[in-house]
Amino acid sequence: MRMKYSELAYTALSPIIVLGLSVIGLVIYSKSLFLEKTPITKQNKESLPGVYKKGVIFVMDGVRADAIHAVIPEKATLYHNNFSVLETIPKKDIFKAVSIADLPTGTAMRILSTFSGIPTTLLSAQRSFNKQSSNVDNFISQLQLHQKSFIFYGDETWTYLFPEITPNIGESYHPYGLIPFSEEERIIDSALLAYENHDYLIIHMISPDSYGHVHGTNSKEVKKALQIMNNALARLYDTMTDDSFIAVLSDHGVNNDGSHGGSSIQEKASSFIFIARDISERTTTASQERLIQRKYEDELSSLFISEPVNIISQNDILPTLCGLIGLGVPYNSSGIILPVIPEERKDIYAQEHERQKRTLFEFYGKKYLETYLDKLSKVPEKYRNEMMADHIHRIFHKSSKLGMIIGLLFMGLGLLFQVISIPGNVLCISFAASILAIFMVAHSVYSIIHEDIISLFMCIFLSWQSLWSVFVLVALPIVSFTAGEFPLHAMDRFWVIHWIKKIPCRYPVPLLEKGLLLSSLLCLGVRFISPKSAVRNLKEAGSVLFAVSQIFSLGYSSY
Repeated sequence: MRMKYSELAYTALSPIIVLGLSVIGLVIYSKSLFLEKTPITKQNKESLPGVYKKGVIFVMDGVRADAIHAVIPEKATLYHNNFSVLETIPKKDIFKAVSIADLPTGTAMRILSTFSGIPTTLLSAQRSFNKQSSNVDNFISQLQLHQKSFIFYGDETWTYLFPEITPNIGESYHPYGLIPFSEEERIIDSALLAYENHDYLIIHMISPDSYGHVHGTNSKEVKKALQIMNNALARLYDTMTDDSFIAVLSDHGVNNDGSHGGSSIQEKASSFIFIARDISERTTTASQERLIQRKYEDELSSLFISEPVNIISQNDILPTLCGLIGLGVPYNSSGIILPVIPEERKDIYAQEHERQKRTLFEFYGKKYLETYLDKLSKVPEKYRNEMMADHIHRIFHKSSKLGMIIGLLFMGLGLLFQVISIPGNVLCISFAASILAIFMVAHSVYSIIHEDIISLFMCIFLSWQSLWSVFVLVALPIVSFTAGEFPLHAMDRFWVIHWIKKIPCRYPVPLLEKGLLLSSLLCLGVRFISPKSAVRNLKEAGSVLFAVSQIFSLGYSSY
């Protein structure tokens, strides 16, 4: 009897021990992988008079750098040669650059980082689902601190990243799905009208990104979105005076299939354009001497840009805008001021260098700062600001290899204990396939984008023993083949459902989704009405439910 109780206790405790070891290991590993430094919360109140009295910050969501540059003719697609306005602007008034974005290359993380200065990590991507706000000094709070008159139009993501922007919102719209082109053009009209009564305008348009998600970059829909951006920029340029500027930027780049979020050069290569009177002479030479220029110029050859390219860090945009407008640069900023500021305003560069020193002092103290500055003095002067900015950036991107190893050991112990105690559950093919699918989706951006297809095949695999329905054997594979090569982008969140064109044009099957929908609903009804349904297990019903959800996501639309 005592032996029986011992066996029962062992059986009951085994899952708890496995779970405990796995959780401890996971926590240690994740904490060691991302040694997050708490950002500086105090606001920088030191500023100098600005260079310009009016300006526009124009964010074009997901526009890759080759879209604004000339490319090799034989490599040009519908994505290229859409910014005709750039050819009409005198070369002395324009500075174009490839802006290298940090990771992850998602909108919320990039906007948060670009306009608050806080470098982001993969944990930031997780927090973005919970509508993370900055809670530190940022571009919006600086505009308000210095009582600048400004108004915002566009992506509502800004409203939860920077809640303080609420009083300055002209109009915002949700970034999910495909906003009609006519609606985005109307918002641009409203923004340009409002700009007449404000000193600064912030505008964020999402159509290049959202249509790219559905159709890919080489499509007439994305071409139309880029042409709308071009027309808006042309109208903004018509309003420009000697006392104003236009800063055009994108939050991230994009792969040709419309996806982003990963670390490829296509996803990191965002756009930057600065337009103001007589700036080119002092910008190009200085940019070519940057360390980042040397780091990425070979890698950028994959974009097939045919003209000389300036390369900057996306982190440089915040301190540059603050210097131009006359704002304090947030202490967490890890960029440098771009050479678009007149020579006679060297005081702005000097103040920014002092801000960098203050940032290191806040993080590490006086002794560390003195030691670091002594080492920095041995570096050529033209590289010092950039190296200090990079040093600040690395404060937020540290890992502990020892901690990661300890975490893996705990997780390994948990797996080993499970193999010893309940080997059948660990070594079965279904368990191994499930672990593989979870690992793929957790560690691959491409797998995340196409997790619908991975899940479909898992449903088929886990249900192969139950030959209860022709639907499982035939319909699910058909759905997987019609899932499309482009990632699904969710549509309206509320009472109206608009279908998304998910099936590529090469599949001429207009009635397929309706037929599969009806058959799956019929199959689902039979499963739960049948008296024998009680003996069926949950995974069989789950296969049908998942198939139904896929049918709903396939919908067809002609917008």
